[in-house]
Amino acid sequence: MCGTYQVALKSCGGTNGGTYKTLIDTKIDFLFVLNEKSEMYLIPKNKISNKSTLNLCDKYRKYRVKI
Repeated sequence: MCGTYQVALKSCGGTNGGTYKTLIDTKIDFLFVLNEKSEMYLIPKNKISNKSTLNLCDKYRKYRVKI
């Protein structure tokens, strides 16, 4: 089961509220996420299949950064 954290992978806005950019459209290699519990994730872009949101569930636990 997925956790409560959901990461938006798209930018929306403008006068019509449409989506104008998604993570898939960028030239990044990794997505860095920091949640309110100070947990950090470094997720390779090629491991993300969703276009609009990502739930930080067990599937992504292996990408959690431990310092």
